[in-house]
Amino acid sequence: MSELRDTLRHSTASAGVDVARSLTASVDRDATWAQVTQARRRRTAWQASGAVAAVAVGAVALGAIASVGPFRSDPAAPLVDGVHGQCDLDSSPLPNVRAMPGAGFEGRVYADYTTDTFMFRALNGDLRKLVQDEQGTWRDPDTGDSFAEIGFYSPLYLEADQEADRAVFDRYDGSLHYVDDPTDLYYEWTTDVPTDTGVDVNLEALIAVHQTAVLGWGEPVTTDLAVGDPQVQHAVTSREADATTVTTTEVLIGDTAPQVDATSGLVSVATTATAHDGQTITVTSSYDASRSYAATCGPNESAWQANGKDPQDPQPNPNVMPVLSGPESGVFACDATLDPALQREPRMTLRRDGVVFEETTQTQINYGDGGVMIVLDDIDPLEDYTPPTVSLSPGWSIRFDGSDNPAQPSQGYYLFTLPVWVDAEGRIIGTSDPETLDDTFRVILGDAERPTAAVLLDASVRAGCGSADGDALAAASSILLTGYGPSVDQIDWAWYNTSD
Repeated sequence: MSELRDTLRHSTASAGVDVARSLTASVDRDATWAQVTQARRRRTAWQASGAVAAVAVGAVALGAIASVGPFRSDPAAPLVDGVHGQCDLDSSPLPNVRAMPGAGFEGRVYADYTTDTFMFRALNGDLRKLVQDEQGTWRDPDTGDSFAEIGFYSPLYLEADQEADRAVFDRYDGSLHYVDDPTDLYYEWTTDVPTDTGVDVNLEALIAVHQTAVLGWGEPVTTDLAVGDPQVQHAVTSREADATTVTTTEVLIGDTAPQVDATSGLVSVATTATAHDGQTITVTSSYDASRSYAATCGPNESAWQANGKDPQDPQPNPNVMPVLSGPESGVFACDATLDPALQREPRMTLRRDGVVFEETTQTQINYGDGGVMIVLDDIDPLEDYTPPTVSLSPGWSIRFDGSDNPAQPSQGYYLFTLPVWVDAEGRIIGTSDPETLDDTFRVILGDAERPTAAVLLDASVRAGCGSADGDALAAASSILLTGYGPSVDQIDWAWYNTSD
């Protein structure tokens, strides 16, 4: 699954732990900042490796729910016939909103960028054409609600992942989430949510963690999920022939539940939170493959294709950029020697192993057999931020203010973070293997209360860069490359040793 598609799909904001996933949106606790970074799967921070474009996503934060309270039920949506409501994508159908109760679903947008036609199917079944106000912000003509994010999902950004003329978005709590495949209407899912738990667990926060199974994106576990230290288990039940398999994963503080990558034999996905007194509460989603789009409708022959591609012109993406090939290449390049003048000292370097709750970032990190956290300087918004106009290589993040009209953000910054390996002369001879970088490198963006930090695991797989041989790469030392500024043309470059 591509990084950009994940980014768009996971673009909702979250309070608490910020994310650095190869293009993922999040916000600070004050809910005024939206960010886009580079990553797959985890909402909290494993930095992605694939080539992506800079995508700007203005998002309104759900925010971490500060107190344990009653479950919020979504408005009732009209039931639709399985064939007429699901199969005719050209009629802009509404997804099965009962697949994930409590997620804050508001409707689906069908965006045709060739004609700037944006249709919004609301929860009550109404289909409305979005209109632009005098400032150029796209709005619902009936409610006046802003859909300003539409302007950021233009072909300029989508082309980083595919040649796209159309895109589909689900709207949750005022934020848009890119839908990787328009046939994802969720009729194959049924979710059971307790209504009166009597357990000291924030049910809305638990739902936000669990929804990754159904929607493909979700919120991280935060310390606000339960009184005391929250303990969250994610269980996937599958059945093949007569054998039933249950795979359980602990979801750490600051991490999101894993996505369901395979549905063959899938029976259900359950997320359980344990309160301080040992009581538990579980949200369960059951899966029925016979109700999927493919099973119900057959092949998708509409104009709304997966990933925005033209089914008549399935050309490979020409815009993929390799590591160290973007604006950073003028300073950091394969076979080039690091400039000693750019070396900086981190606030601190922490050598860890196992699972550790980091007070500095308020996250739990699984360092496995070993890893290092590099705590960096404060990174603040800049007044002269300039929105992106070009595709960017792996390692880049963008953060900007989530104003009502994000087409003209007033503040923001670009951040570049990438681990590399250097020889004894300081020459860059390796990078992390693109296939495993997601799982071994993590950036945790700071806010007013916490600094930005990077985590690099010892398990990182090294990939040769330039003319290095295997022996030289094995003996090389890891270095963290960084860059920070208001535009790609105004970057303050630096590099850090990762040894403590």
